[in-house]
Amino acid sequence: MLRERVKTPPDDGGVWAAKKVAAVIAGTLGVPRVAEQRGWEALRAIDWTIQRPRPQHARAATPEAQDAFKNVWLAPSARGF
Repeated sequence: MLRERVKTPPDDGGVWAAKKVAAVIAGTLGVPRVAEQRGWEALRAIDWTIQRPRPQHARAATPEAQDAFKNVWLAPSARGF
């Protein structure tokens, strides 16, 4: 059941975290609270991880600048190495 539930966004938006999973488990079991650690263990049990791309550096070079840099380094060396 949890595996299907984490395929949709949480009720309050954002991303799934141990605290949110613990709240869902508590609601399903009809208990007032479940420890956050149990939410984390449940996520690990279904092999769930947050998958998102790495952020790009704010001053990253443009593709044109990257090509220009590559061309400089691919030029033959004056030393003959």
